[in-house]
Amino acid sequence: IAYAWPEKFHSDYAPKENDIVCVTGRTKILPFANSLAIDLYDISHVTRATDNPFELLPTPEAVDVADMQELIETINGLSSPALRDFLYQVFSDDSLAAKFITGKASKSSHHSENGGLLRHSIETARIVKRFEEIPQHELEVGIVAALLHDIAKTKLFYNVQGYAPPMIN
Repeated sequence: IAYAWPEKFHSDYAPKENDIVCVTGRTKILPFANSLAIDLYDISHVTRATDNPFELLPTPEAVDVADMQELIETINGLSSPALRDFLYQVFSDDSLAAKFITGKASKSSHHSENGGLLRHSIETARIVKRFEEIPQHELEVGIVAALLHDIAKTKLFYNVQGYAPPMIN
């Protein structure tokens, strides 16, 4: 719930459904509903896909903060701006990003816990990083491929009751 008070709200921007926005305000607990509310002071539209989308995503409990930090450090550590921008463009889809960081890597074997898909992807990228004999530009393509090698699971497996494609089983 958010409330905008005319004497305090300073934005000319009127957000539309599914816009990604930066909100400035003060949080408070509503006594009658015991729920969180925000007094909005300003709203601005986030327009650059290269901004770190993970900073805009509320972090669910299922996410290991260290895993998230390693993912962000891995992406920011890429020397290629094109590869960094590509990854942040992929993860700017908040539905995909939320499923990627909270989803399971498998139904019942390795990393079958919530957040397992992120952990498995990071571990795979760590393996690729060990190949120091590969030229840096090729190594970075491999790191991106490692991070995204199971990205289809965000669409095919995550939160679909009773359904697991053969590749996941």
